[in-house]
Amino acid sequence: MILIRCKNIWKMMCNDTVVVTLLLLLITSCLVLTGNIVQKQEKSQKKAEEFQEQYGDMEHYWTAEALDDLDYNTYTHDDTGKLYDKLSNIRQLLWSEEQFQFYTCSPQPIEIKNKMENIFLYGYEQGNTECSVQEIDGIMRYTTKCLLVSEKFFDCNNIKIKTGRGFEEEDYQYNKGENVPVLLGSAYEEYYNIGDCIQAEYLYEDMTLQVVGFLDSDMFFISGLDQDFTSTERYIILPAFRIDELSFFSQILSLSELNGGIASQIGISKTKQICYDIIRGQGVTWNINIVNPETVGSMPVIERYSKMTKQIAGQFKILVVLVTVFATVALILNMFSILRKNKYQFGIEMLCGSSYKGIFVESFGLVFVILLVGDMWASLILKAIGMGLYSLIFIQSLVGAVLIITCISCYFYMKKMEIGKIIGGTE
Repeated sequence: MILIRCKNIWKMMCNDTVVVTLLLLLITSCLVLTGNIVQKQEKSQKKAEEFQEQYGDMEHYWTAEALDDLDYNTYTHDDTGKLYDKLSNIRQLLWSEEQFQFYTCSPQPIEIKNKMENIFLYGYEQGNTECSVQEIDGIMRYTTKCLLVSEKFFDCNNIKIKTGRGFEEEDYQYNKGENVPVLLGSAYEEYYNIGDCIQAEYLYEDMTLQVVGFLDSDMFFISGLDQDFTSTERYIILPAFRIDELSFFSQILSLSELNGGIASQIGISKTKQICYDIIRGQGVTWNINIVNPETVGSMPVIERYSKMTKQIAGQFKILVVLVTVFATVALILNMFSILRKNKYQFGIEMLCGSSYKGIFVESFGLVFVILLVGDMWASLILKAIGMGLYSLIFIQSLVGAVLIITCISCYFYMKKMEIGKIIGGTE
């Protein structure tokens, strides 16, 4: 009996070879597409969770030094070093503050004396690099994108090192004449190796940069200048120096190191108050700008990207549902067509002693074979292109659900076909 059922199923497939072939291609394509969408949705969901874990509980503010002209001139012309020491203390206290995380992130261009590719030049993204290449005293200089960062910059922006090493404690101590360790964005890997040296001038100070590591790809930092996430791939990363001796370079550098960001959970008012107390504690009336993105008329970058990552994850789920519904409806309608064409064949089988149960088994078997073959093809393709285990398991669950829905639909459709009338009713 089983052999007869299998022959009948095979006969139905042979009678509608074109339809069955198209169904197999449709099922396979939809399953492969669904597997890809599921994997992308999984990655998107994971990204959203990581984003929420990294930034969700924090408010991020931009900071910048805000000395007025009189205070600036007094500070830069103080030969005693007292004001410089006060600024150094303020900066160190902000870096060490435990109620929030303050970090230096100052996008200050650097003059490179080695040949630099255009993609690393300042203004490249805006299509304006003409002023970034110039010859001074017979030496070509390339104005290159650079970030001056403190230790907490990496944790607050989730910046990871791909190769080499990150900055160590001693790297933040600047000693004139010694090589300065730097990290390079991932785009530099094609042009430099760990240990390479680069001749540069930073804030009018000549220095030799030595590459100690490369940042991972797809790394971004929160830019107060752009009020957005900015890629690090084309940046030279300098450590925020601690400089003991007084000089114009150390004075300007220390001011630049107040430019950055704050990650806080205590609110803008309390955060500002702590910063102002630190400054007043040094006996000066200087100011520091702390900007809450909510006050500049646009949605904060963290909130904006959080909503975007959640929306993308949700859209992938909708795509999975739409593809599944389309494949299921297409399969059911075509199965109805095949069953209708074989209506008289079913009647003959019943005339020869078959039961409704046997006819149902044949129709269910046809659905099972089509889905099984499509599932096998799709699984092989997904495995070949490196889909994860989660996608493969999801596909098997989906096929099982589609099988049940299609079989139930075929059952009710065949009940309405009234096959018994073909052989003279129910006699």
